[in-house]
Amino acid sequence: MFLTFIAFSLDLQAYAHAIDSIRQSHGADSIPVFVNQNPDGQGISSMKVFSFKGISKANPSAVLSNIEKFITGDYDAIYLNQEKGRLRIALVKLKKKENREINLRQAERDLFDAVNRYRNRMGLKSIHWSQKLYSLALQHSRDMARRGELDHSGFGDRFGKSGFSRCVENVALTSTEQTKTAIELWKKSDNHRKNMLDRRITHGAVAIDTAGTMAYITFLACGR
Repeated sequence: MFLTFIAFSLDLQAYAHAIDSIRQSHGADSIPVFVNQNPDGQGISSMKVFSFKGISKANPSAVLSNIEKFITGDYDAIYLNQEKGRLRIALVKLKKKENREINLRQAERDLFDAVNRYRNRMGLKSIHWSQKLYSLALQHSRDMARRGELDHSGFGDRFGKSGFSRCVENVALTSTEQTKTAIELWKKSDNHRKNMLDRRITHGAVAIDTAGTMAYITFLACGR
C-alpha cells in the first residue's frame, strides 16, 4: 500500500520521536522505530509503506496526522528512511512465531522493566521509555556486535543527540539466552549501579543486538 503526501524537513530522529508520541497518546505500546534503515524482508508477515516527498520545515506530528490511524495500529516495528528527497515509512508486522527480532525486543523491555523495579525498590521513580534514546542505544549495540567489542565509544555523540543535559550509559555482554542477567552484573559494579539509581534521569531505553551466541546490551538513560 503506497500513499503520497507532501512532507518536508526530514529530521528522521524527530519523526521517530513524533511517531512514539502519537502511539503513546493513543495508548499503544512503544515499538522499535529504526532510522535510516529498510526492513530486510525476513520474518515479515505484512507491511504498509507510505512515501512523502518534498522538503520544508513542517512539524512531523502535523505530517504524520495524515496516517495517524495506521501509525497507532498493531505493528511490531517501524522503519524510517530518506531516499532522493522522499521520506519512506514502513509499518511492519512480523510472523508470529519464535523469531529473533521478537525475542530481542521482548528481552529489551524485560530488562528495562527490571531496572525500573530495582529503582522502585530503592525508593526512586521509574524512568520513561524513550524511542529516541532507544534508537541511539540500538545503534551502539549494533556497532559493538559488529566489532565484537564492549565499550562506550561514541557516548559523547549519543549524549549530544539525546536532547538532554545529563546522560548515563551501562553496557553488558551476556549469552543470548541470559540477557536478563545484565542487571545483576550492573548491580555488582559501583559505577553501573550508580547509573541505574541516578535520581536525575527520567527517560531511557535498553537495546540489544547479537553476534553468534552473544548479546551486546546498551542501557542509555538521560534527564535534565
